[in-house]
Amino acid sequence: MSDDEETLNNWLAHLLRDRYFGVCEERSAYQQMQSELTALLDTMNSQMNIVKSEKETCEKQLQEALLSNQEVMKVLHTILVNMGVSIITNTMLALCVFYARIVL
Repeated sequence: MSDDEETLNNWLAHLLRDRYFGVCEERSAYQQMQSELTALLDTMNSQMNIVKSEKETCEKQLQEALLSNQEVMKVLHTILVNMGVSIITNTMLALCVFYARIVL
């Protein structure tokens, strides 16, 4: 019975050792996956911040362009009124603005 018990104990020790190393390998794989995921999330967060900054810059430039366009329209309207053209349609004004943009 001693040989059977020793064989059983050896088999059990081998099984436990294999299971221990298997769990260690799984743990290492999970830690590596977590590290890679964290790095990926950091990269994505950084890219999102860059895109957000670029979006804000574009929105600011758009607002500046709209304000500039309004100023040009006011100046053009004032010039046309001073020249005696007090009655002007939106289409004619748009054509004048279009021409002014081409020339500028």
